[in-house]
Amino acid sequence: MEIFKKKKVAIYIGRFAPPHKGHGETIQYCLDNYDETVVFIGSKNKRRTLKNPFSVETIKNWIYTDFNFNNIIVQTINDYLYSDNKWIAQIEDFIYSLYNRDKYEFTIVGHIKDDSSYYLKIFPTWKVDLTPEFDNGISATDIRNIIFMEDERHFEVLFEHN
Repeated sequence: MEIFKKKKVAIYIGRFAPPHKGHGETIQYCLDNYDETVVFIGSKNKRRTLKNPFSVETIKNWIYTDFNFNNIIVQTINDYLYSDNKWIAQIEDFIYSLYNRDKYEFTIVGHIKDDSSYYLKIFPTWKVDLTPEFDNGISATDIRNIIFMEDERHFEVLFEHN
């Protein structure tokens, strides 16, 4: 009897506003530990604000070019403020349109940063891989504060991707 081993798919979800070295290290972790990697960029349906200052297409382009990741899939998703079920459904629908559930196992990969990280544990049939805090806890929130407060402390270090 032949034993069938399912391929492993890493699913990494974030706003990446902006993407930074910690995000890059998490994507590299996914590439090193999983057969396939899918990155979801959230807040596609949200207007641009100080919290979401960049378009999802700009962020998608940064992820592909700045980090030089060509072997990942990047998809944008909507936010649904009062419906986790709709939010989960769009992610699962996309994943299941690409991968056969019988041949792949799915894992949400990420770091518990704060209360907003609850989504890591709301996919009932998928595994969870909680990563350490990469790049000394760098935060996109801190980067946005530096950019929009015109404070140039650590500017080059924060955006150095390679």
